[in-house]
Amino acid sequence: GGSGIGGTIVSQICEKELTIPFAVNKDYFIPAFVNKHTLVVVSSYSGNTEETLQAMDIAVKQGAKIVCVSSGGKTIELCKQHNLDYILIPGG
Repeated sequence: GGSGIGGTIVSQICEKELTIPFAVNKDYFIPAFVNKHTLVVVSSYSGNTEETLQAMDIAVKQGAKIVCVSSGGKTIELCKQHNLDYILIPGG
């Protein structure tokens, strides 16, 4: 969906400056290298994007540091449930 465009833009702006990998994922699964040393930024405008929720669940299980950006939905519910940081943006 459109929620992933922010990650794509940031990765292109920063690609020549970064000394660590920056991957944009728009799939149901996450890369195998994701672990407790990985920052995962979950972005879903509605908060109910199926692919995003499944990938988020995997990231939680792998112990990644997670920050979410959403207007609500299941994404924010999961953040509260797992005590994760999030940025609540206006809906509508």
